[in-house]
Amino acid sequence: MTLFDSLLPALLSYPAALVLTLVLVGCVLLLALGRKRLPPAIRAALLLVIVLCAAYFALLLWLTLGFGRGPVEGPVPTQPL
Repeated sequence: MTLFDSLLPALLSYPAALVLTLVLVGCVLLLALGRKRLPPAIRAALLLVIVLCAAYFALLLWLTLGFGRGPVEGPVPTQPL
């Protein structure tokens, strides 16, 4: 089992999406509420985290739209019954 085989299902799980949602909300709140008080380096780091979270959710949306639909017809058995 490679790292990719164990990492990808963990990243696409509901707990990972929940954690990244909380991180995204926290970063947006910190950026909005501490706009004047935060140093530029911290603001840049928060923006980077927001961009990475947005890319993650865009990937989830793309995977859901691309692979979420099942076949139009029912599955065909490989051997007759």
